[in-house]
Amino acid sequence: MTSLIDQPKLIVFVGSSIMALWESLPRFFPEMPVLNTAVSGSQTHEIYARLDELVLPFAPSAVCYYCGSNDIDHDVPARTIVENVTRSYETLHQRLEGLTFIYLSIIKAPQKMDRWDRVEDVNFQLSQLSSGSAGFHFVDINPVFFASDGTPRMDFYEQDQLHLTPTAYVALGEYLAPKVMALVRESRE
Repeated sequence: MTSLIDQPKLIVFVGSSIMALWESLPRFFPEMPVLNTAVSGSQTHEIYARLDELVLPFAPSAVCYYCGSNDIDHDVPARTIVENVTRSYETLHQRLEGLTFIYLSIIKAPQKMDRWDRVEDVNFQLSQLSSGSAGFHFVDINPVFFASDGTPRMDFYEQDQLHLTPTAYVALGEYLAPKVMALVRESRE
């Protein structure tokens, strides 16, 4: 007989187009059911406003959140992005007992090169938040998108130098899935 702790729980992936366009996502999580509710073009305040639609009805045990890239494109200050993500985390943490919230760093895409300082600021602040907030985890996914010489992997980007190629999604899945699964397992122990 399987105990409740051994039963797979849902992981919801929410955020903007980087998540919304990840068609191969379920393939990287064969041990757990996943649901992708991301909406292309979303900013962090929009995800917060739609938590009742995009996350809460599914009562997931974990949420992987990728959003903030469009905020950067719309010149939203770093502190506002961090506040919106924090409000989303706090709302979900209060309403979903034992939730594992995993913030995926904003990608330093070539399209944002002139704004990388703001991307790094948001990522740094949210990585700091993760060290003192129960159930909040930060995963830096930027290593996937850079070559060993520190330059962006241009072959991982579509012509807009922002959206990802199928090859990039494979690399992201292979990098991210073990980290997410480890965090989910850790929270269940």
